[in-house]
Amino acid sequence: MRIGIDFDNTIVCYDELFYRFASENGVVPRSLEASKTAVRDHLRATDREQDWIELQGYIYGKQIFQAPSFEGVNQFVSVAEQFGHSICIISHKTNYSNCSDKYDLHQAARAWLSDNGFKAFLERGDAYFETTKGAKLKRIINCKCNVFIDDLPEFLMQSEFPKVVKRILFDPFDKFKDEHCYSRFNTWLAIADRIAGVLV
Repeated sequence: MRIGIDFDNTIVCYDELFYRFASENGVVPRSLEASKTAVRDHLRATDREQDWIELQGYIYGKQIFQAPSFEGVNQFVSVAEQFGHSICIISHKTNYSNCSDKYDLHQAARAWLSDNGFKAFLERGDAYFETTKGAKLKRIINCKCNVFIDDLPEFLMQSEFPKVVKRILFDPFDKFKDEHCYSRFNTWLAIADRIAGVLV
């Protein structure tokens, strides 16, 4: 079986990093919830979209090396491979950031993979960074994925999403517990535990 996995906020966990940089630099109050979503929502609610764009570009392009992987994702890869499944990483990410400094986001993401135990994906050509959502969907089809794991319900629910691909929502903070259109897990170890059941 071929399993596709999203990259940002699915493999890489940015929450503490976004909160730390934003709060330490006075961009958001320290009393804010320590999550990427809380930082984004606060800046947008206070009409500071450009601050959000600058922060996002800086984190994804310059400071991504400080972001950890989600707990259990490396173990998931090991379990999946033990069961004979192949895995590819498919992400939607522009080549360069939209902030004042033009960071190469694809290069930064590949460097992060190399430094965090995912170098094999780069070596065998199984890490794809597409510049549009449409290209990401086409890549899922071209890679002949049987399963795709993503953190965004809106992506999994796109009308163009291939019907033959099983959709799994990675929901580490239980934000989408009322969604029932796909399988939903909040830990990678839970997904690994179901490899022999849900995923095959």
